[in-house]
Amino acid sequence: MAAGCLSIGFFRPADAPSPQADELYLRGNQMVAEHRIEDAVIAYHRAIRLNPRKADALFALGALFLTQRQPAEAAKALSKFVKLKPWSADGWYMLGRSMEQSGDVRGAASEYKKADALKHSIWQALVGMRRLLGG
Repeated sequence: MAAGCLSIGFFRPADAPSPQADELYLRGNQMVAEHRIEDAVIAYHRAIRLNPRKADALFALGALFLTQRQPAEAAKALSKFVKLKPWSADGWYMLGRSMEQSGDVRGAASEYKKADALKHSIWQALVGMRRLLGG
């Protein structure tokens, strides 16, 4: 009986694509472009609720929270993002920015180093480190 349920689509793995999550993510991007920040946050959260592995929505949400000077919220989203995509230099850089924005200089330096190690030429990591070092 369980096999029959699987074959007709009652079972859906947690990381399966979600067209609704994709649509909400795209809507969130449009709302950001229209400066509807609160609506964008809601759309991104809904996309993530539908698909917790929707990395692009996590990254977008984290970046949006950074622009809104909400580093703790940014760090939550970006920490989830780098768990899904640990090879993303941009993810580690943005996580470093959230830590720097919250005043965690050591944490920021650690994340910038990870970004730099992944993509040695990433200018953001270098700029972040210079900013931390006062140069």
